[in-house]
Amino acid sequence: MRIGFDIGLTSRLDISLAHAKGDEHVMRVDTLPVSPQVLPQPQYPPRKLYEMALKYQLLRQYENDPSHPIALSLYVQTNVSTQTATKTPNYTTSYENFGDRFSEVFQIILAKKIKKVSIQLNPTLVHYHYVPTYDEPTTFALGGAVRVPVSKHLAILVDYFHPFISDTKKNNYYDQFIIKFKDPLSIGFEIITAGHNFHLNFTNTTAILENQFIPYTTSAWTKGQFRWGFNLSRKFVLWRPKNK
Repeated sequence: MRIGFDIGLTSRLDISLAHAKGDEHVMRVDTLPVSPQVLPQPQYPPRKLYEMALKYQLLRQYENDPSHPIALSLYVQTNVSTQTATKTPNYTTSYENFGDRFSEVFQIILAKKIKKVSIQLNPTLVHYHYVPTYDEPTTFALGGAVRVPVSKHLAILVDYFHPFISDTKKNNYYDQFIIKFKDPLSIGFEIITAGHNFHLNFTNTTAILENQFIPYTTSAWTKGQFRWGFNLSRKFVLWRPKNK
């Protein structure tokens, strides 16, 4: 679960503040009949996260204006974990200092609307200040999304990321935990009402935040390992500019 507020400081700059519990079951054993109870369980990524993010729009797309063909935004997110530190080597979360609790997400958002269809490309970098010895701190991923309106109040959404995970990390997780990483893929519906936006998402990810589901998704659609998620957004005005 995640509860957050997005505040528009200007017409181009947004700030986000949120709290997310984080998913303690983000990674699952890949093969059976091996029982998860007989394997060491990775306690990563960390949970109990507080998030702050900034998004700045550099370029805007304008209809019927070839000089402004795309929208371009920069997104930066930082997270701090308040999860209790543990001292067991390799298998749990051990923080030596407060800075080890932080992680960051850096993202470029390229978007374009073609008639009624919106497409998006998201090069993304996820970095942790601390990871266990079998892990790696930095993951680059390339994401994409499509929004196809079906009617005035309904749209279909597809969201996908391909994380470029090194063979060393893949082998470490499989050798120690029998875990294989998968690409996050979500398919959902957007329902637009007069006051709210509802998102119904079906996804193989079990986490919500980018710093968790991009580098650590292990559930597979092909094995029926997907979940249903629900998102509710409400827009309201805190202040209005004074008329000059």
